[in-house]
Amino acid sequence: GDTLRAPAYSEENDDQNYRSQSITFNFDITSQVSRHHQIKAGLEYKRLDLRNHIINGIKTANDTTLYRFKPIQAAAYIQDKIEFKDMVINVGLRWDYLDPKSPYVATSNDLTQTGKVENAEVKTHLSPRLGFGYPITDKAVLHFAYGMFTQNPDYNYFYRGIYRDSPLYPFPDIAEHFIVGNANLKPERTTAYELGTELMLADDIAMDVTLFYKDIYDYVSTRYFPFAQPQDYFTFVNEDYANSRGIEVSIEKRFSNYFSARINYTYSRAEGNSQSEFTHFNEYINASVLQEIPPKKTITLAWDQPHTLNFIIDVRKPNDWGLNIYGRFGSGLPYSPTDARGRLTDERNSARLPWNGSVDVRFNKDFGFMGFKQRIFVDITNVFDKRNVLNVFSSTGSPTFDLIPGRSEEFMDRPHWFGPPRHVEAGLQFVF
Repeated sequence: GDTLRAPAYSEENDDQNYRSQSITFNFDITSQVSRHHQIKAGLEYKRLDLRNHIINGIKTANDTTLYRFKPIQAAAYIQDKIEFKDMVINVGLRWDYLDPKSPYVATSNDLTQTGKVENAEVKTHLSPRLGFGYPITDKAVLHFAYGMFTQNPDYNYFYRGIYRDSPLYPFPDIAEHFIVGNANLKPERTTAYELGTELMLADDIAMDVTLFYKDIYDYVSTRYFPFAQPQDYFTFVNEDYANSRGIEVSIEKRFSNYFSARINYTYSRAEGNSQSEFTHFNEYINASVLQEIPPKKTITLAWDQPHTLNFIIDVRKPNDWGLNIYGRFGSGLPYSPTDARGRLTDERNSARLPWNGSVDVRFNKDFGFMGFKQRIFVDITNVFDKRNVLNVFSSTGSPTFDLIPGRSEEFMDRPHWFGPPRHVEAGLQFVF
């Protein structure tokens, strides 16, 4: 007969104790070493003490974990700001250091006592940075920026599943389909570029247009080892990739004639081959349940929001009254459409939630009374009481209705799938 394997989860008889402490040292210095060169340099050292103890009622995909590790992070940087009459150049270099201070199993298919255990490698990375601004006319400046950046993985991805009191230690104490940590993970690497121009449209109005492009490598993901001993398992690996690019246009009016304003529009796209650390784990579970394995390809990522528009208007008579209007609008985030059985009916993340948006208003009036300055204020968020949809049922695209048979009205009642309604606050402040 057929065998279905999927992780179990327990929400009862759980005991959890997590503690994090750190010792941090920072040193920064800035020096104008000459007329044209300003040097900035710095050091950072951070030693963490991480303890985690989780015992579930049954052996599960979130199984017993107990660890105490003391990883070390360090960094150093130097930057030279080079100023000429018509040009400013920033050149910098950053060095990052990471020592997980943990063993890991180097033989991925052998988690028994015959497997090979090594200390996690110390990770170092050099990240160059370059930026400059150059006037191309008396009212236009060209600016460019390039940089490499790193981000350490969540430490839970290093140490998950390592049970210090287990006779198996330093081998993980795994249950079926348990996702275990990998202390030899590398930091995620990002390479980013920006190119833009700033234009003076009037004495108090400026516009900036910027193109941006970003590649992210060594994204943390999960990999399945079906033939491992003593049993199959998942672990975290660096193997995924993401990319984002777009254009940002902003117009700003400095305060004059009683008001200032700023409006910003961004068009961007975000794509990759995995939208979260657990994507491949979830694909395996879906394959077990639905016999459905998505093809390996670049997809739209869960946070891809092609259009965003923000604005702020400040109308003010100093020492008298003020009115602020804030607006935030964005196209809907993606989701994967399915049928009533949960099978994909189109590409992953090919459907979209509705546009969301909100307008907030704040008004204040100042006055004096008995030698004190008072301020009356009114804050209204979501002035137009827009019902913003934050999530939907994948079978219908609706936040209130699902095609899966037998769903009760109570099950489909999801108030947390909507943004907050209109909210009004008013008050009196005493200003000293």
